[in-house]
Amino acid sequence: PKPEYSDFMRDLTATVLHETHPFYAFAQLRRFRKELFRSKRVIGVTDFGAGSRVFSSLQRQVGQVAKVSAVSEKQGELLFRLVNGFKPQTILEMGTSLGLGTAYLAKPNAAARLVTIEGCPETATLAQQNFSKWKLDNIDARVGAFDLILPKVLADYPVLDFVYIDGNHCGNALLRYWNMLEPALHEKSVVVIDDINWSADMQEAWLNIVQKGRACVTVDLLRCGLVFFRKEITKAHCTIRF
Repeated sequence: PKPEYSDFMRDLTATVLHETHPFYAFAQLRRFRKELFRSKRVIGVTDFGAGSRVFSSLQRQVGQVAKVSAVSEKQGELLFRLVNGFKPQTILEMGTSLGLGTAYLAKPNAAARLVTIEGCPETATLAQQNFSKWKLDNIDARVGAFDLILPKVLADYPVLDFVYIDGNHCGNALLRYWNMLEPALHEKSVVVIDDINWSADMQEAWLNIVQKGRACVTVDLLRCGLVFFRKEITKAHCTIRF
């Protein structure tokens, strides 16, 4: 029998959203986070997206950037459990930042290939130093504006099992990236879109993806959205306070 929406959501809730198992990597990832928070290093930031609501200067202390923009522990562990549960072999992250979210994506399976894109050269350099320090060897880091780099990534990785979009935060840009990504997505692909409620235009773009795209199951977790393409499940959308 074909799995129903309720069965899919029950499994997703039990094995991902409400899973509390303390995975082996979480302690190391907490150490990575604490090290970033303590850093006094100053970097120059190149911002291609909606900009910052906190910083007025493009010269920013790494510790302050980490406290404002690094993936939260809760969301990082969600990314880890999604990768651990769905077992993607090819992962794309749009928005490397300091590399903490990348680490959560890379840790569940060292054999998976993870390509990550960062627009800011200085931030990308620091992230790559972090990958070396924490022995994350399955990462293909690309540097440049998403609109320029994404087509090159898709030429190298024409099939994507998992995508995490965490950058720009402009609704029209999100839809532009989505249109580029859709041909690479298949029935078992999983997409996570961060900050879907960041602004009215991000909410509008998210609703466009929910209502008009190929998505079969979409989940609004308030901070981020999950998109699944399982053809055997009747199209459905839900909101969960996560």
